[in-house]
Amino acid sequence: WVRYSMNDYGWVYRAVIQGPPIGKGRPRHTKEGRVYTPKRTVDWEKSAAYLMGGWWHEAPYEGKVGVRVYSYAVRPGRLLRKKDAPGPVWKGTTPDVDNVAKSVLDAIQMAGVIRQDNQVVYLEVRDMFAEKDGVARVELELFPIQDPAAELTSGKVGVSWADDAPSGEQCVASL
Repeated sequence: WVRYSMNDYGWVYRAVIQGPPIGKGRPRHTKEGRVYTPKRTVDWEKSAAYLMGGWWHEAPYEGKVGVRVYSYAVRPGRLLRKKDAPGPVWKGTTPDVDNVAKSVLDAIQMAGVIRQDNQVVYLEVRDMFAEKDGVARVELELFPIQDPAAELTSGKVGVSWADDAPSGEQCVASL
């Protein structure tokens, strides 16, 4: 699902992209010397961009933004025992968290939500296994970043993902 809403900080753009998180693949080279991105990465970015772009009805945002990315992979059998925590648990395996962030930022840019991914000045990324009965997904949150001095004095940076219950217009996409 995707949600675009207003709050105390301004606007916030949230999306949940269902399917396994795909990290940005290393550039490949053809025998002729042409450089390309692996198909798996390109397909994930295009699908995510299609989902996000369909719910962004404005020109690309031009200001500085913050992004939170929560990457959830399906739990392996070794973490489905009764003694294992029912909620998300830290992952720390491939794909690397920085490569997932690169794919997400490229998809946000491809969707036309922001002009360039160099507008991102605050980035928080978490790499976890989903809940025991959870599904693989990537949750993202994009929000405007204002004057750093104002944020430091207020103690607020962006928004909280705490109210993640879907509301308003929403969409679910499976990759």
